[in-house]
Amino acid sequence: MKTLLTSIFLIIILVGCQDTTNITDPLHSTNPMNLNKSYDRDDYGFDLIQLPTKSPEWQDSVFTVSKEIDGEDGGNVTLFKYYITESGWPFYIYATLDIPENAFQGTKIITMTLDEEFATIHFYPETQTNWYKPFILNQYFQGLDYVGLFSKYMIMTLEDFDFVYQNQNGQVETVKKDAFQFNRQLGLIKVQGANLTHFSRYGWIRKQG
Repeated sequence: MKTLLTSIFLIIILVGCQDTTNITDPLHSTNPMNLNKSYDRDDYGFDLIQLPTKSPEWQDSVFTVSKEIDGEDGGNVTLFKYYITESGWPFYIYATLDIPENAFQGTKIITMTLDEEFATIHFYPETQTNWYKPFILNQYFQGLDYVGLFSKYMIMTLEDFDFVYQNQNGQVETVKKDAFQFNRQLGLIKVQGANLTHFSRYGWIRKQG
């Protein structure tokens, strides 16, 4: 089953790459919202992007990865999973976190866990202060149902989305990043070189208006 799904995934990517000039916006290197500014829904409307509903046999699945990292040496943590949606299609979750040398003191268990409802990843241990150096995240989701999730927004572009830090009070804060990409046909949203200066929740929003 995994071999078949991997083959389907590779075929989708190859087909998508052949038509990128028609269906994919170019990588975008600027932040739609002011960098390092916080917004809540009263000031700046946005929707958290929901994950596709899992098929019954995947309902109890939890997608997480943990790795022990020495702060002096740095390292890498990668999460690459999938599940089958209620419509029968695979949904892919990918995140790789690069931790530079001397980013923190001692040894820590670094954990990445997919949110149960939204296109958001939880990072642990949660921190109240910044790392000595930012961690660098490259992440994508593939298989999002944009039409089903945002049926009233029939025209969507790269400018409608952003990758942000999400705090416990419902506010979001923009994140420094190298680029991000949106592909409606593949249900793909992707960020490259996102700077994570501390841990909690990071994920995707669709801006309103």
